[in-house]
Amino acid sequence: NFISNVTFEYLFVNGGSSVIFNATATVTTIFGYGKNNSVKNNDRFNIPRLNVSNFTFYKNGILNISDNTINILDEGVLEIQSGALNLSNLWIKSGGILTHAANLSGLNITAYNITIEYGGTINLTSKGYASTIGPGAGVSITDGSTNDLGAGGGGYGGNGGNGNTMAGGTAYGSL
Repeated sequence: NFISNVTFEYLFVNGGSSVIFNATATVTTIFGYGKNNSVKNNDRFNIPRLNVSNFTFYKNGILNISDNTINILDEGVLEIQSGALNLSNLWIKSGGILTHAANLSGLNITAYNITIEYGGTINLTSKGYASTIGPGAGVSITDGSTNDLGAGGGGYGGNGGNGNTMAGGTAYGSL
């Protein structure tokens, strides 16, 4: 479903539903029920407080949160697809996940309070650059078919490991 320039008191997502906002949306509360639900912000999304529970919220546009608080609750996933998070409070409760889309230059969070409860995670596993792109890309060559001739590993915070025949990527970034 594509929805644009709307205001909702309540938005319910359930039964594997997906809602995509391609223009300004104002929502007071989002309720997620069941599995595989998602809400995607592609433009400007206004909400008093973002509570992510039983759905995935994809931040791909401007996110205006009145009280500057995000709570990622059980079965909730917040995936940053563009931009940074500037908050007063970020709370990742048990079962909540904060992540970003693959091939982004990083996850940038500025917050006065960040609380990650036992079982809550910031998970960036397999979300880095693909093997031959990004600032720390390893070098890869093939023999003209599908045979990789020993690519080097990507570097972040240190040089990437050398492959069979090619050097690893150079260090970049900060930890």
